[in-house]
Amino acid sequence: MSTRVGLYGTGLFNETNPSPSYAEQITQLTKGGFTTVLLWSIHVQANGDFYYNDTPMVSGGKLQLGSDFADNVNALVSGGVSEILLSVGAWGTASDFVNLQATWDTAGAKNLQALCAAFPVTAVDFDYEPQAQYDPTGKLIKPAYTPAEAAMIIDLTMKVSSLGVGVTYSPYENIPFWTYCLQQLYQLNGNVQPVQWLNLQCYAGGAGNDPLDWITAVNLADAGIADSGAFVVPGYWVTGGEGTTCPSDLQSTFQGLSGSGITGGFLWNSGDLFQYESANSPSCGGATYPVDYANAIVNGLGGQSPSASPSASTSNTFAVSIPAGPIESNDDAQTKAPIVAAAHGGTWNGQWSTAVSSVMSTVGVEFPAPASGSGGVSFTMDVPAGPIWSNDDAQTKGPVVAASYNGTWNGQWAPIVAGKMSVIGVTFNW
Repeated sequence: MSTRVGLYGTGLFNETNPSPSYAEQITQLTKGGFTTVLLWSIHVQANGDFYYNDTPMVSGGKLQLGSDFADNVNALVSGGVSEILLSVGAWGTASDFVNLQATWDTAGAKNLQALCAAFPVTAVDFDYEPQAQYDPTGKLIKPAYTPAEAAMIIDLTMKVSSLGVGVTYSPYENIPFWTYCLQQLYQLNGNVQPVQWLNLQCYAGGAGNDPLDWITAVNLADAGIADSGAFVVPGYWVTGGEGTTCPSDLQSTFQGLSGSGITGGFLWNSGDLFQYESANSPSCGGATYPVDYANAIVNGLGGQSPSASPSASTSNTFAVSIPAGPIESNDDAQTKAPIVAAAHGGTWNGQWSTAVSSVMSTVGVEFPAPASGSGGVSFTMDVPAGPIWSNDDAQTKGPVVAASYNGTWNGQWAPIVAGKMSVIGVTFNW
């Protein structure tokens, strides 16, 4: 069984000024080995309209977001992401499920079908997180996870399944509530379990969750789940923002779960993942690109410790962004980026970003760490260094510029255009 590698896309493809660009985000996810992307969060209004966070998404069975949203989701699928999920709800938004049930026949089903027509939808993810209510004195007014709420979740699961769409749950607490739902659904659905898997939150309110406890509970539930280990897919919050999980931490966690039957994991969340991605994260001491997290899940479940497994960026390499002229598409990057990287003595790491549309892009280039000692291949060539005014000025600028090319200054320099451009001699050791 292949490893499921998921990502909760928090408002994915619905930002005003995304960074990196959507094209680069798609490239990073598809080349990084992600199998599953969850579009979070979809909210259901009292009239049955769907909102994508705070943006109208579907109304009257018609997509309200621009066509580029569906185009970007479809690009994920064509690039190799095999599962697209619509994640409904969030902490404190139990009304999404109340509204979906109340408007199912008038709007809810039609709006869900509109999304399924715009791009392939594997499942609807139920991120149901109800809160108990208390009066000012602290007296409980309304408990959470009541039998009535279970009946609603069960009913909505059957309704979604009736459209030929899968269902997943995303719990962070209350094992008995969720196993009860699974038991009842198995009986109501002719001894066939309609829920495909659990996206178990092991962060924020679910930080204390042990996936093994949930596997045991699912196994004991008698709910028609043959492989309880594969049914539980734990997720962790990436470093940055409020998250603190580095790729090495994630790999250690999943290494500890190897042999439990777990066959995948997910990351929370895309906003932090892309905002804080780095070739050398200060908090992690290494690379934190999507591929590094994906590899951590795969390698960890394969039983490899962080120190023993291959990585997209190791202590023997480093990556930088280099100007590459205009790059118009992913296909264009596949042609140009390796050429640019090779010209600088490195290899393309699959990353690229648009700096100025149709004018300038940058590509990620990976270099070996500067060689020490003898051996390998050594050569010297002139490289541009900007204006150099004197020998004293060269003593300052030469070593710095040479290092930026991953080489060492050989002490030589010459003016090319007075006051504008000089070259320096740089020795490279490979």
